[in-house]
Amino acid sequence: MLQYGRVYRAQIWRATICSILNKFFDLAPPVLIGIAVDVVVQQQNSLLAKLGITNVFGQLVILSLLTVVIWILESAFEYAYARLWRTLAQTIQHDLRLDAYRHIQELELEYFEDSQYRRIAVNSQ
Repeated sequence: MLQYGRVYRAQIWRATICSILNKFFDLAPPVLIGIAVDVVVQQQNSLLAKLGITNVFGQLVILSLLTVVIWILESAFEYAYARLWRTLAQTIQHDLRLDAYRHIQELELEYFEDSQYRRIAVNSQ
């Protein structure tokens, strides 16, 4: 399998990066919830206030926008990694089938004759 995968190294990297980014954005909403709780509890002393956004309503708007952007990115990377891995799997499977067919075509006729007689002899016993 590794031999077949070497040809598609770039596609494997792209799929892996999309998988990692998807997981990163998938884990971001709990962090945003923690920041939102910080805004509600700390208000002007919250983390976002220390970054320069002192208005509580403005902080919540920023968090809402970040949440929407993160959900969009998480969905986009989920679609991308699913498509990349599926395409890669189908392509490698196709290559394996072609190589198996090519190998069978190159076998001598005696191989098939011997195999057929062995099966008949085993079944008749």
